[in-house]
Amino acid sequence: MNPTARGASSVAGPCLSNTPMSLSAHLLLVAGAFAGQSDGAVSPRTAPAVSSPDQTEPAVADEPLAEHRLELLDLARAIASSLPEFPHVKDRSREEEAVVGALLELGQPSRAQDLAGAILNWRRGAALADCAFYYAERGDEAEAERLLALADEVARWPEERIKQSWRRDRVRSRIARAYTRLGRGDDAARYVVDGLEDSEWGGVEAVQASLVEQDEFDAWFKSIDRVFVDGSFDQMRNACFVLAEAYGTNFPDEKRRARLEATIRGAWDKLPPQVHLDLMHILANHALEHGDEAKARGLAAEARDVFRGVRFTAEVHVANAVRLAELRYRAGDREAARADADAALATYQQEREKIIDVFRTEALVPLAEAYATMDAKQTALAVYELAASEAIVNPNSRPRVEDLGAICRSMALRDVAPSEALWSLLREVSATLGREYENL
Repeated sequence: MNPTARGASSVAGPCLSNTPMSLSAHLLLVAGAFAGQSDGAVSPRTAPAVSSPDQTEPAVADEPLAEHRLELLDLARAIASSLPEFPHVKDRSREEEAVVGALLELGQPSRAQDLAGAILNWRRGAALADCAFYYAERGDEAEAERLLALADEVARWPEERIKQSWRRDRVRSRIARAYTRLGRGDDAARYVVDGLEDSEWGGVEAVQASLVEQDEFDAWFKSIDRVFVDGSFDQMRNACFVLAEAYGTNFPDEKRRARLEATIRGAWDKLPPQVHLDLMHILANHALEHGDEAKARGLAAEARDVFRGVRFTAEVHVANAVRLAELRYRAGDREAARADADAALATYQQEREKIIDVFRTEALVPLAEAYATMDAKQTALAVYELAASEAIVNPNSRPRVEDLGAICRSMALRDVAPSEALWSLLREVSATLGREYENL
């Protein structure tokens, strides 16, 4: 869970269509040159099905998964869908999209696309494109194509159903991302030819970063580096995340890796502290993926220094502290990491009354996840139980849906089986969600 306040949204910067060619279009044309070498809601009664008469069985099947994890994901879906279309289509759809993401992360593409096709608003297109990306990564081009066609239908909805340009751009960028992964840069470029909102192009370019061939790196890097000269804030932020993705892909090349890191370092002091921390986590995780624990420990130590220099709200402080503890543990500093996690739990207990009830789960879920990573599953379970008890303090369904859904998704992802008492609580409370809207 990203430690940012609930309800915060990224404000999209202005589209650059007043220039001869928008920056996002330029970048995708570069991507095409490389890869080519190869809130309006819709009623459930009119929502098109994901399957089609000529659909063939996908070549990529759902992976085996423990029963408790499947049940947690099913419960997360039921919780998300308990919110009615009116007045909560935006919240419901956002929560359902989050379940799609968890299903894909756990290798359940059939379940994911079934839920994606049932989402009521524009997020349907984004979720279907994410499913297409999953199949594209695994070489099932036919299934990816089928899902991209359905996502394209959403991208073409009339303005009165989309309502805000960034929503259409979110769908278009996800489609372009999947086509880029398929190695079809020309098809990807079609979705950005008129330019994307500044906040949206980074996801597409991050995929391209993982596909750039050795002899194309310099040209690709220059296309990104220009953002730091004349780009907007959103573009610069996204460019940093793109470079962080390339950092992982190019980690074995010490010279190239140093060039990427230096560029990121030159920019992150201009970015908000949370973005700075997020970037440091990404770089450290890439170092761990490549077995460089020393590099990861160094980055973790730097991140702790940044963290200590910023005054966060209590819930964001706890969430960041445990992310750092988890990173420290994975980098080999295990005893100190466990002490950091215990200190974060103590901070939560001391500061609990200062934390608004709807934000308490946002602090506790990352803490439970850190304990799960540290192979302290019983402690993790106790923290999840605490999070669930905090989630039901607020009597309204919307915050309960957000919190209980986050708990179920997290437990499934971290493979923590609920106790009988927690199962009972989750099932009983989920059965009551949305009842206050029955007579509307």
